[in-house]
Amino acid sequence: MNMEAKKLKIYDISDVSPTVTAGGDDMGLQVAPETEVGVFLKTLDPKLCTRYAKTLFDAGFETVRDLAVEEEKLITYAELLPGHAIKVSQAAIEALIGKPGKDTEGIKGLESSEVDMRRLAGSAPSFPIDPIPSRAKVENWWAQVISWSRLWSNDVANYLVELKSNVNEGKVIFDRYSFSIEQNNYGGNKLMQAFEKSEHVMSLFTRTQKDKPTLMTLMTIIAYTHFPRDEHFLTMMRSKFNEFPSCKDKSKLLGQYNSWCDLYDELKAMGQMVVQDNEAVVASFKRLIKQIDEIQQVINMGDKLMGKEFSIDELKDITKREAIKWARQSEGKPKPNPTPTPKPKPTIDPKETPPKEHKGYVGARDKLEVCPHWAVDRLPSCGHEEHGTCRLGYTNHPPHMKNTNPKDILDKYKTIPCKNWKAGECRFGDKCLFGHE
Repeated sequence: MNMEAKKLKIYDISDVSPTVTAGGDDMGLQVAPETEVGVFLKTLDPKLCTRYAKTLFDAGFETVRDLAVEEEKLITYAELLPGHAIKVSQAAIEALIGKPGKDTEGIKGLESSEVDMRRLAGSAPSFPIDPIPSRAKVENWWAQVISWSRLWSNDVANYLVELKSNVNEGKVIFDRYSFSIEQNNYGGNKLMQAFEKSEHVMSLFTRTQKDKPTLMTLMTIIAYTHFPRDEHFLTMMRSKFNEFPSCKDKSKLLGQYNSWCDLYDELKAMGQMVVQDNEAVVASFKRLIKQIDEIQQVINMGDKLMGKEFSIDELKDITKREAIKWARQSEGKPKPNPTPTPKPKPTIDPKETPPKEHKGYVGARDKLEVCPHWAVDRLPSCGHEEHGTCRLGYTNHPPHMKNTNPKDILDKYKTIPCKNWKAGECRFGDKCLFGHE
């Protein structure tokens, strides 16, 4: 074996002797066809086998199940080009679970079974544990169940897709698909495990349905309960569509646009939207965008140039393009704080606080002043000395000022009119400190 051939020697995990190949485009490397990765890539595209087989094997991707991962992992760990990574990853997933709408067919040289697929799928998604979950939450759970079931049966997944949109035709839909009794029982038992924490959904089933659960029975009951399609429901949906609210904030247009499209698609699936460009559809969509001036200007300009109104598809394209742009612009802006920090209350200096008027004695000033009936000997007693409480409301009774007749108080003697005298209520008479004129 020459030196070049030694460099191209590929390690084979099987008991078969290593195979040596040379040449080919790209890197000139090729794994022995007896290895699982080599068989898979060679079946998918010989050029991919030539270029990536050794790299993938050396990075630890030894089986097809190892390749059924996110494209980023193949790009990061095995240095695949993005386009090749997508192709390899999708092909590996389809090899394990089959293509939607077709029977699962394994690639030659590989072994796959429904038991392996069920192991890959794991447990069924848990049902919402709310006392009575909203329609939106149940719809989200239903979508997860579809994804889970498609991992082990495309027929079951496609049946659930149709059942949600046509609840009243559950038996007819079931007869269209060929999933087995065993698959029906397996799905039912897995779903019962997913329901065990929800008292609401468990109360919907009879004892027999709990003891012998089938996927068709359980999902039909849930669909009847949470996705009704009676006349009342259709009337409510049509009313909601015809009165769809206008968007006032263009940064939120994308979300409301998607909500409108979801509602439209649901009505269309129920046969309520036969003609796409009918007046009701156009009117509902125009109501959504009527307060967005930028889009209205584009529509008006287009109507003048084209000489006709935009179709609903054209209106949706224009709106979606602009809505995505505005949503991206709003992501970079700082969001206002919904709970701003309250401003601290200003501190007031007690020295600057204006004195309060004394309410116990008409004409009296601040209670901190010396009680005039304590300081002036000719005035009646205020009761402080006898009872310990001033009946006039003053709190300042210094012992050294008792009956000392302070000049500042005497200067006011008889100079301030007595308000009680004018009201005929002064009980001090001539001894009153204030003037009775």
